[in-house]
Amino acid sequence: MPALAIHVIINTHRSGLPLLLFVSLFFAWLGDVFLLSDHYFLFGLGSFLVMQIIYAAEFMKDWKPHMPSAIIAGFLLFGSAVAMIIFLSASISELFIPVVIYVIAIATMVFVAQARDRSLPGYSMVLVGSLFFLISDAALAVGLFTDIDEGVLTVMLTYGIAQLLITEGILSKISFSHS
Repeated sequence: MPALAIHVIINTHRSGLPLLLFVSLFFAWLGDVFLLSDHYFLFGLGSFLVMQIIYAAEFMKDWKPHMPSAIIAGFLLFGSAVAMIIFLSASISELFIPVVIYVIAIATMVFVAQARDRSLPGYSMVLVGSLFFLISDAALAVGLFTDIDEGVLTVMLTYGIAQLLITEGILSKISFSHS
């Protein structure tokens, strides 16, 4: 995340730092650091929760849902969230409430990403990046809370792609609006 943050600073020095993007990358980095130890899992989850909320706030700036696809996406995302919570419920007993809050937050972030103005430069990158984030977090949750081996490479690769695509998508929009 520090490399992406530096990339953001370098590529926005003329147009001004996109504060929400920069702060979200900071919280992602905090989450990465906290998740290096099982003892700090809730701090990591909390950091990523803040990041998801900030991403959703950034995406809300470009809110322009397309009906009926927004309704279909909402049902699919929140239905998947409920299914994931049910799937994990037996193994997340004391973490049930924090995990439910996080699952709702990431589903909301992806929903808002798809409900952005589709004509914006970077729309597809942000949407695909958000979906990669959902895949990464689902794989991580399955690996942490079940006996299924999710593969660290799968989690890290999808997470890195997610952050890169979201960052590049937001930077594309900023570059376009300042040209």
